[in-house]
Amino acid sequence: MYFLIKNTDNLAESQEVRYKSFKLASELRTHSKELTDFARLYVMTGDSFYEQEYEKSLKVAHGAIPRPDGRTISILDSLRNLGVKKIEFDLLKSSQELSDQLVLVEKMAFNTMKDNLKENVNFSELKEKSNLESARNSLFDERYNSSLKRIIDPLDIFVKVIEDRNNQVLETFKTKRVIIIVVSILLFLISSSFIFLLKRDNNTDRNNKSVT
Repeated sequence: MYFLIKNTDNLAESQEVRYKSFKLASELRTHSKELTDFARLYVMTGDSFYEQEYEKSLKVAHGAIPRPDGRTISILDSLRNLGVKKIEFDLLKSSQELSDQLVLVEKMAFNTMKDNLKENVNFSELKEKSNLESARNSLFDERYNSSLKRIIDPLDIFVKVIEDRNNQVLETFKTKRVIIIVVSILLFLISSSFIFLLKRDNNTDRNNKSVT
């Protein structure tokens, strides 16, 4: 019974890690899409509301401000606390880093649109094209779309790796359960046979004493 319960607990723990890992991967996927949507809406409309929402989404993902559930923790720290394997953590980290790199492109588009470029940075070529159209194009061109795909690719691999690991745990659980049940039945049969033999020997001794 102890090993059966322990085996079931291990499976339940694996299922919980799987669920929370998928949730974090989905959150990072949603976060990336939110940043893209808010950035594009901002350069298309010039409405500061979208820039504010963009900054808010960015801060939530990095644990700078509380998320909707009230916790203040980054997506990566949440994954680290789950205790996933290094290869799984590195995949999500890679996606986060690629997303952060794209933030630089989005911020540059913001600055281009507002014609408020930072000093001591070589933006000479960009200044020559510093207009609303170039800001918009930088967030809709093929290079930007390709960067978006590069962010999603590690997430897809992450989901597959987690699913494969969970399937391995499930197979191990099934195998252990069968072994435990078989061993339990064998122990029961051995115990029953032992008890039967003891009773038979006791009865034989009693009969011999009665005859005597």
